[in-house]
Amino acid sequence: MASGKTSYLTDSHTAKAKKLTTTSPEFFSYKNRHGQTIYGHMFKPEGMGPDEKRPLLIYVYGGPLGTNKMVKDGSYSSDSYFFAQYMTRKHGYVTCTIDPRGASGYGGAFERANFERVGKPQVEDLVDGVAFLVRKHGVDAKRVGIHGWSFGGFQTQMCLYTEPDVFKCGMAGAGPTEWENYNSWYSTGTIGKSRVGVPDLKKYSLLPLAKNLEGKLLLVHGMEDSNVLYQDTVRVYRELLKAGKETLVELFLDPTGNHGLGGDVKRLNKARKYEEFLLRNL
Repeated sequence: MASGKTSYLTDSHTAKAKKLTTTSPEFFSYKNRHGQTIYGHMFKPEGMGPDEKRPLLIYVYGGPLGTNKMVKDGSYSSDSYFFAQYMTRKHGYVTCTIDPRGASGYGGAFERANFERVGKPQVEDLVDGVAFLVRKHGVDAKRVGIHGWSFGGFQTQMCLYTEPDVFKCGMAGAGPTEWENYNSWYSTGTIGKSRVGVPDLKKYSLLPLAKNLEGKLLLVHGMEDSNVLYQDTVRVYRELLKAGKETLVELFLDPTGNHGLGGDVKRLNKARKYEEFLLRNL
């Protein structure tokens, strides 16, 4: 306002909500291997010493989503804000959210980076992010976990399958692991064109990569998902079993859940499962 005073039009949030959102994450940026600037935000444990090495948990989406960024001020999502803050406060993790190339909101060059090489630029940027956080922010390079939902579930799996020396465990929610099964309006603009009756998108499937899994993976899906088909998780799970990875992969299913779960598995149930999985594997 011209007077320099701020007037609040509404004040409907509860005292508990205000208390839960008083903490602001620390924003950071780094250069990827191509010299491009990648943005993120993080939570670090209070009183963390300069020589300490803490486990790292990354939250990623990484795909196009309108004009939305995951890394932004005032974003209080359950995964990148509340769960991250909880794991930092209670268990001493360094937790962060990173927007790699492929994410919306950073201009055409970033979004086009994904075209016809889906997931690959994101893996590069996330690996470079881990190296930055190890170098500058007290992260233990041997204890790095990652998780995401939808495109982020695909991205989490791709990180574990293609960079097993970097990512030690991950929780992959409702990821489209076979793009020819997904909505054409999204996949065509994200990955490339597909001709009628020809499985052009098959070459971007995660199924051939699943055999490379070396870390621990939790696959999560709602069995009534009408967006990303549940069969995508079943098919990649089968590939993992065929590759002898049965001790590395776990399933967490919501029998009545849709794309965001919400059937028998609520947000709190998912958070409890994630917490147990991380404490056991990181």
